[in-house]
Amino acid sequence: MQAPFADPLSRLDVPDKALPLVGRATEMQVIRLLLNTVALNLPVGARALMISGEMGVGKTRLLAELYTEARGSGFRVLEGRSYESSMKFPYFPFFEALRPILRSSSVNQLRYYMGLSPDVPAAGIKQGVAQHEDIAIAPIGMPLVAALARLFPELPRMLDVTIMPEILSPDQEKFRFLDAVATLLERMAEEQPLLLGIDNLQWADSASLELTMYLTVRLHKSCVALVGSMRPQNMQQEHSETGDDETMTKASNAVIRTLGELMRQSLLLLLPVGPLDTQAASQYLHELLPGTLPQHIARTLLERAEGNPFFLEELVRTLTLNHQLVLRDGEWRATKAIETELPGTIMLAVKQRLQKLSSLCRELLRVAALFGRTFPLAALLKVQEDKEERAILSLIEEAKRAAIIANVPLADDDNWYDADDREEGRGAVFIRPVTTAQLTSPTYMFCQGIVQEVLSAELELSTHLASAFHGAIGAALEATYGSHVAAAHAAELARHYMLGGNKADALRWNLLAGKDAAHMQAHREAIGHFRLALRLLEDGETSQLAPSSAGLHFTIGELWFKLGELEQATQAFHRSLELLRQTSSVSGDVQEEALQLAQVNRLLGDVYRMQGRYDQALAHLQAARTALVVDTQEERNTHIAQAVADVPWFPGRSFASDRGALTLKRVSTIERILLLQAQATLDILLYRKKEAETALWQSHQLATEIGDRGSQAFALHLVGWLRGWGVHIHEAIRLQEQAHQLYIAIGDPFRAVLGDQGLGIIYQALGETERAHLYTAHGFERARRYGVRYSLGWL
Repeated sequence: MQAPFADPLSRLDVPDKALPLVGRATEMQVIRLLLNTVALNLPVGARALMISGEMGVGKTRLLAELYTEARGSGFRVLEGRSYESSMKFPYFPFFEALRPILRSSSVNQLRYYMGLSPDVPAAGIKQGVAQHEDIAIAPIGMPLVAALARLFPELPRMLDVTIMPEILSPDQEKFRFLDAVATLLERMAEEQPLLLGIDNLQWADSASLELTMYLTVRLHKSCVALVGSMRPQNMQQEHSETGDDETMTKASNAVIRTLGELMRQSLLLLLPVGPLDTQAASQYLHELLPGTLPQHIARTLLERAEGNPFFLEELVRTLTLNHQLVLRDGEWRATKAIETELPGTIMLAVKQRLQKLSSLCRELLRVAALFGRTFPLAALLKVQEDKEERAILSLIEEAKRAAIIANVPLADDDNWYDADDREEGRGAVFIRPVTTAQLTSPTYMFCQGIVQEVLSAELELSTHLASAFHGAIGAALEATYGSHVAAAHAAELARHYMLGGNKADALRWNLLAGKDAAHMQAHREAIGHFRLALRLLEDGETSQLAPSSAGLHFTIGELWFKLGELEQATQAFHRSLELLRQTSSVSGDVQEEALQLAQVNRLLGDVYRMQGRYDQALAHLQAARTALVVDTQEERNTHIAQAVADVPWFPGRSFASDRGALTLKRVSTIERILLLQAQATLDILLYRKKEAETALWQSHQLATEIGDRGSQAFALHLVGWLRGWGVHIHEAIRLQEQAHQLYIAIGDPFRAVLGDQGLGIIYQALGETERAHLYTAHGFERARRYGVRYSLGWL
């Protein structure tokens, strides 16, 4: 019997013989087409592929074959994977795929990848970056290091450089990180073609999915192939166990829309993987059971498996391990009638195999399955502290002998975490996540993901028992990780405590997980955590980490606003405003309350302006101005020590790029700039040119004082348009070009494209066709490179 006991990409040291890939000739043709397009840098053809298929149909096996084919064709292969919700860190698949490369590269290679050194480390293909030099807005050098340090905080230390904080808007900060990953891959591909593969995308966080979609557009002319695999089910099913279905439903719908758009633009190939046909399934069965196989036995197995390779493997495993099918003199024989013994589904087949284990072993594995695909032994021992350690270790060995679990291979850099990898903020420590494989205690992995799902589902049927175990698992993991490392696992701990009904701990870790997700621009994950925290606060839980309910509603609203979900944002803002008015008479901090009122009214004004409801927009902007007047008066009456005091939590731009603490004074200045910008934008729509220009110059002055180049560029850009044509045309050009240079310097391709478009139109009207053509061509290439679709038609 040759049925494998481990998933193809699990990297586990399980003695499996690799079986040939059968029945996938058409799929391999598509894969080779993709690899040829990238390797030869062909002018047309998609460079991204999505493998889609049901459970057990062979997606991971096909992905493994793709990796082998790519390595044989000279590709460097980066492997990432998504895990179930217990491993849901923002961008975790990319962390897993890129970190081994960064850790194994020489300092000279790293300096080249970061743009700190002009020398190409090897004679490579040199195509990706050079051909886009004139239009590139990618962060190179220190901005690239600073952006990637969000995911790899040890990177500055490895390069022996110091990052200087820079003021960026949340959108600019998010783009800089997304494009930093793209730039890193693009520069790595100058040495040799690159393949980035991510398995099980149905479990990926929305931030990882967004980055995947961005790379599909951004790298469509680079020597980088992108491949993912996923089940074609509604993705919200994988995320709904803690109860926030609305956020994940919208995320799932957004991903489906984006995938459809990418396929329509021929940027993405969809490769559906179905069951094997009868001939291929028969061939695979004979690979599983080498020797003579009676026709009636083969027919029975093939009819029950219905072309699903994993189901066929499981049937063979069940019959051979139970000695119902034995090999005698080169011929397979049934010891008894097997038709009535065969399970009807994959899940039942797995359950039947697990029955070979002792009842105590199965009971232990059900608890271990609640951890996720991997579990540290030390934490499992804490959960099972009422049992003798020697007995548990004996059961672990039983499961290993049955190839249900295996030791996780130790990473080459398993002790990578140390104090130098921490980013010290005022009163907080930020550490990037580590996998359980990187802990000091032995860590085990379920050899097959489906087995873990089956075991977990069995215990989840007993809600009360599963809840008690989840609470114990949360406490055990927190103790095992230690005080510093646990902070990087906030999402995992929040999930276990939430499912375990430990409300106080669930509140604490959901708040930390939400803040971390917001720092990483993982908006949907942040919303999910904050909504759960809000629910706990409304149930009467308290925490020193918690903001007011009004502040939490506002933060949720702003995150919805950034996602373009205006209805949800409006509801959250109005609830925040209602709570602020209710608590205004009892609140002791007038300045902070005034700032919150200004923020929520300003953003409501933005929402109503975008919806064309200008009267309501004006009313809320006036309310924001009134609140800021109160704030200014309070700031003048406040002792200077209080004016510069840290603000541990504040909605809006409190999630600063440098992760340092803000002050009320700085928050107030930023809010004034944003309010002036909002007011100026509305004035322009209402044809109030003079008022708009006045507000823009005021915002420019404040932005200059705090070094906010993005806000300076915004003001210069709009003032340039307001100056318009006629006698002021050359002044308008000067202001537009200044804004354009600032947008390129800070790495904002979306507004840089608008600048290209505007300057092209102006120079065309002046008859300077050469300059007009230059700006228009650059704008067109930038729009295509960075996916600025709304400007392509104009250009």
